[in-house]
Amino acid sequence: MPDSRHRSQYRNCIQYLKKICQYPGREEIVRNLARDWKQTYTTRRAMKEELEQAGF
Repeated sequence: MPDSRHRSQYRNCIQYLKKICQYPGREEIVRNLARDWKQTYTTRRAMKEELEQAGF
């Protein structure tokens, strides 16, 4: 079940991204980072789904 393990890691990472967004001026930086990850890691479907579900 490597997919579920990766999803758990992606969710954990997204929790940190959401915390970073709480600081002034950081939301745009996080959104750019998420966009870059989606473009760079096109084959990581689970990561892209988790980012989309979180609103990134």
